[in-house]
Amino acid sequence: MLTAATENFAKMAKATPSYRVLFGDPTGFSAGQIAWAVKGELFGVSQAEHLYAVSTDTRELARGDIFFALPGDTTDGHQYLPQAFSKEIGLAVVSKSWHLQNRPEEKPLLVVPDTLKAFGDLATWYRGRFSLEVVGITGSSGKTTAKEMSFAVLAASFPASGSLGNFNNLIGLPLSIFTLKKEHKAAVYEIGISKLGEMERVALICRPDFGVVLNIGDTHLEFLGTKENVMREKCKLADALPPGGKFFLNADDPMLAKYRPRPEIRLCWFGIDKVADYRASEVKPNKKGGYDFVYNGKLPVSLSIMGRHQIYNALVALALTETIGADLEKARVALENFKPVAWRMEREEVAGISILNDSYNANPDSMRAALATLAEQKAARRVACLGDMRELGEKSKTLHAEVGKRAAEAKPDLLVAIGPESKTLAETAVASGLDAKKVFWFADRKEALGFLVENLHSGDFVLVKASRGTGLDFLVRGLKENLAGRN
Repeated sequence: MLTAATENFAKMAKATPSYRVLFGDPTGFSAGQIAWAVKGELFGVSQAEHLYAVSTDTRELARGDIFFALPGDTTDGHQYLPQAFSKEIGLAVVSKSWHLQNRPEEKPLLVVPDTLKAFGDLATWYRGRFSLEVVGITGSSGKTTAKEMSFAVLAASFPASGSLGNFNNLIGLPLSIFTLKKEHKAAVYEIGISKLGEMERVALICRPDFGVVLNIGDTHLEFLGTKENVMREKCKLADALPPGGKFFLNADDPMLAKYRPRPEIRLCWFGIDKVADYRASEVKPNKKGGYDFVYNGKLPVSLSIMGRHQIYNALVALALTETIGADLEKARVALENFKPVAWRMEREEVAGISILNDSYNANPDSMRAALATLAEQKAARRVACLGDMRELGEKSKTLHAEVGKRAAEAKPDLLVAIGPESKTLAETAVASGLDAKKVFWFADRKEALGFLVENLHSGDFVLVKASRGTGLDFLVRGLKENLAGRN
């Protein structure tokens, strides 16, 4: 029987996060400065009014804040302006069309043609006030971990900043930039895109000095169409670099190996299997569950985070260490102490069962990497719990089938597939030679959780992975709560 706490967690996991930050510059800015930065027009507020924080969420607004009324997929920030004004905000940034229709009297307004563009423009202006080295990291998989590793190694040498969590889009990136402080010497930003044309807008907001593309995979095909489009869009990050800027690409990625930027960009390669400027050699598993390797023939590194693919993230961090001028030995120590980001290759133990929680997101390439990690484990039984991969468009069935073949090759002792799309995954795994008695498909995660609670035993190693929308974090939390009292 499932606990009530598990149900509560499922509801919490769907909650919208709050987006409010204080400017990293403690002196704040006048309303006149803000208006100039976004090319807007002020109404009902003095040009001298001083402002210290910005938010896009009325639930977290405080007196004197700037509130940006941003459009959304299912709602519009303008609908919440009454709540914002009731909290005595310092300024509301609204669209010209809303202002023409409503014209509220004596309300502190900054009117702009497009509030989302203005939000990005303010971040670009704010970023321009600081002299520091800025890195933009993109790719189909591993962005958050690579960003966190890179931040960790740079912060070991000097004050650094970066993306808040996985804030990587037209809303999250500006919020991260607003936290910059004058003492920061470097910043590392994760850049995520899902539609054509987004990279130009997002990259120009942070104005990177260095760009990184980790890999190219079958992601967001529902919107980007083809893998070739994914590569073209991701590599537009190079267009935002200044002349002489370094662009770091994965030499082992067959798609990226074909790419060439404009002549004034310095192309740098990192990799394991191919010749590269920043290379890992003597790669071997270690007793910590991660991998040991030698960086550029001179620096031994030992990772505790699981998965051979994590070496690429570490190579990016080390390449940036040398490029920006941080201390290489401090970087090595930071990498050896690096812990996985929540829900990303995060190992947890309960009742003698090891759970590899990689439930934050999934695409075919990251699924293959996770299955390879599972196949390496020495355990009483190796269990793969795989859920639907989202945003794959017309190729969804084909790509789920491909993961099913990889699952069969990994030879788990138990395969649990969850969600409507994953039925194809389960069927293909059986067709590819995995014993049908070891394969189970469930339409929803609650049924799967009940099955796993009854059938997992001490000594098992369990991989849990799916796209964020599938919500298999619910499964991990449920396993921990329902198995915790088992001897």
